[in-house]
Amino acid sequence: MEEEGKIFIPIGVGGKGKKILYHGKLLKKTILFYLHRTFAKDFLKE
Repeated sequence: MEEEGKIFIPIGVGGKGKKILYHGKLLKKTILFYLHRTFAKDFLKE
């Protein structure tokens, strides 16, 4: 579900799907933030 500069991301919470609207820039920052957190956790485990 893509529109100009907007992307809908389905997020499942407790089995309930929720669609959150992100603007392009916010979406990019959010993805980078979660990727950074994920990689940080992986590095801490090793």
